[in-house]
Amino acid sequence: MATRPSARSTRESRARAALSELGSGLRTHLVLHVDCASSHHLARVYATSIGPVYASVTRARSHGDRDFVDVGHHADRDPHPFVDLLDVSATEADDVLPAWCDCGARTFSRAAVAGWLRDGERRVVVD
Repeated sequence: MATRPSARSTRESRARAALSELGSGLRTHLVLHVDCASSHHLARVYATSIGPVYASVTRARSHGDRDFVDVGHHADRDPHPFVDLLDVSATEADDVLPAWCDCGARTFSRAAVAGWLRDGERRVVVD
């Protein structure tokens, strides 16, 4: 019996494909930076053909000079390990979007991020 893909995995596939379509011009489609008060990058929102895509780095460990991970240089580094469509119906997704920086793990409200975009924000700094 085959299982149906979850709504989350379907949204992630669509979001990754939309980001991939932007190719090397990803930076020109950046519409929102979310940074912490220490200027660490938490999340980005890109304008794509299917709507805004939320992208963030999520990690469960630090990456300081004493953090010796047994992988090749940058081998485990995906620039956006978490991606999701920002505009989804309330029945299709929860409101929590994860993010991470050197200060630690965070979560953002999908509604708040969408609100920042509606308000015309280009860069948001959170505590």
